[in-house]
Amino acid sequence: MPRLILIDPSLVGFSGHHFEFARRVLSAARHEGFTSIVAAHRTCAATADELGAKVDRVFEYGLWSGDVEPACCRRFRQRLQPAADHRTADLGVSANRSSRAMGRLSEFGRRCADAIRRRRFTGDLVCWSRTVGVTDDDVVFVPTATSAEWHGCMALLGREPRWRNARWNLLFRRDAIGPDGRPTADARRLARSAWVFTEACRGGRVACWTDTNELADQYDSLGPLRFGTLPIPVGDGFRPQSTDPAKKPLRIVFLGDARAEKGFQHLPRLLDQVWDDLVVPGRAQFVLQACPPRRTEPQVEPVLAELARRPRPQVTLLHGPLTSAEYQRQLTQADVVLVPYEPRAYVARSSGILAEALAAGIPAIVPDGTWMAEQIAAPNGGQAGAIFRRPDEIGLALREVIKDYPRFRQSALALSRRWADHHSPIRLVRQLAQGSTGDPPARVRWAA
Repeated sequence: MPRLILIDPSLVGFSGHHFEFARRVLSAARHEGFTSIVAAHRTCAATADELGAKVDRVFEYGLWSGDVEPACCRRFRQRLQPAADHRTADLGVSANRSSRAMGRLSEFGRRCADAIRRRRFTGDLVCWSRTVGVTDDDVVFVPTATSAEWHGCMALLGREPRWRNARWNLLFRRDAIGPDGRPTADARRLARSAWVFTEACRGGRVACWTDTNELADQYDSLGPLRFGTLPIPVGDGFRPQSTDPAKKPLRIVFLGDARAEKGFQHLPRLLDQVWDDLVVPGRAQFVLQACPPRRTEPQVEPVLAELARRPRPQVTLLHGPLTSAEYQRQLTQADVVLVPYEPRAYVARSSGILAEALAAGIPAIVPDGTWMAEQIAAPNGGQAGAIFRRPDEIGLALREVIKDYPRFRQSALALSRRWADHHSPIRLVRQLAQGSTGDPPARVRWAA
């Protein structure tokens, strides 16, 4: 029987993208006749029964590991911090010089951390691979790949030729081109590593993927790899719910981590903009997830305190990460989903929250000039939401949707069936099984 081997060093707990993504893909793999093995983080709490697959706890570091920075860099940075904060100059340097030194030291620490994570991932992967048999029918999937995962997988193919028999699939979801128009540091490392490992993976069946065509174009521009696009696996529970189009107040929902790139810092201004004409008259109420990010973000911390002062039930805060069931309930009960992401950070990247909202037939507020803005075009000629160009226009976009909500809802419902059919876990697994044949992977496009 063929196997799907899912490799995710960031798979740890029961909430968030990594767990849900893995659970949906593994369920679809069972449907397609695969048995599955998961190579996860060493602290992974998910069991074989919960994932429906054998779970091997392999990797020391994941994508979000916060303890990879060398201790010497961390200690010196902590000594410089008081001077950089203008609180003291006991090191004999100005605050500006201290800030620049801290920036350089932080960058050096990040580079060291990347090198450590790359080396540890490679070592953990190779050691684990020697305990696992592999056949021509096996499909290997790395769903959150960076240059570190690419380096480790290609090193494995060079050291253990028998693993070239499997079909390899690596999914890259981070930007290859930064806001400044230049390749990101990770993308540059990937391009250099790809040239180095061209000979190592010769004869192997390796496919590289993204989940948007725009992102695939970015990676293609770097060479020598060619990228295809995979669907975003949306769970079966994200389907349209019966609602009263005339109901009031409408539930306006923000879900996800409280991060600056996700626009969390714009929420207080949005509330101020619509408070008198939408919230006070009872036309809208807000449900906002306030989950602090894994890494401290100065822009976000005061926003959490400000939102906590807003009255309930006009503004309800959901603190901390949500379980899969609670997340699904909050999203499917929403009337409008806020996706106030920073456009420069999401020009080509996808949004799982938007994907699930569109599958559920829920209008969304999205930024202009992004992949997300292109996705809300509905087959009936309307739009499944509204677009804002600047953060101070989010309130205008929300007013537009609420003013003519039945029309926007109808457009979202018209889009939902086609969206859910395209972005299905089963379709993703079939592409994994067929795509890594040695030829460039398919660039799948779809029209609403």
